Amino acid sequence: MTKSRAKTVQPPLGELVELFLREASAALHPWALAHGGTCATKLTHANAQGRFEATTPDALHGFFLAEVEFRTTSLIGELSYGDRELFINTVVSPFGRPLRHGLWEWADAVGEHTIPPRETQWVTQADRVSDIVRGMAGALTKLADVIATAEDTVVARMTAARAKVRAEQDALWREAEHSGTVRLADAAFRARDWPRVVELLTSVHDLLSPAEMAKLRYAEAQLR
Repeated sequence: MTKSRAKTVQPPLGELVELFLREASAALHPWALAHGGTCATKLTHANAQGRFEATTPDALHGFFLAEVEFRTTSLIGELSYGDRELFINTVVSPFGRPLRHGLWEWADAVGEHTIPPRETQWVTQADRVSDIVRGMAGALTKLADVIATAEDTVVARMTAARAKVRAEQDALWREAEHSGTVRLADAAFRARDWPRVVELLTSVHDLLSPAEMAKLRYAEAQLR
């Protein structure tokens, strides 16, 4: 007898968003009030003209962003769900500073790497929504005092770490572009399409190996 396998059924998106807003509000509202602050929810999606407008979970469609914004006497921030990758994220900063650093960046900068949840993309299951929201809220309460009193050196470390990550990502994208371009140039070289070879290899000139540079010089010579 073949045993049937239980399948995980993905709830409708509206239900997940409603759950997110409910869980995030329940986790953050009492904390914000206890620290002399406020907490508010917001849900928007892109309309047919590409502009964001307020909506409700039952009318949700397309690109959306669900947010629970909090403000205390020492912190401002938001816990959000949405974007194109169904991503749950927390952004927080000391009151009076620009809101631009993720909770995980603060955790890394102060040596508390394991506190915030990390795998928070493509969240399409109800239990993951609940677990991540509660994990984020718990991490926020643990790091709140450290963030509120952070010195400029902590912010500088986050800025440097973000720049390093971006540089590494740019390098990966550039190398992928290089590899793809060289493959196309090799095909053009075999076809003796010298203008195409020159066009392609010149576009990644700074990444060419000696052998690839020799091919470029050879193709250029054929056009003289």
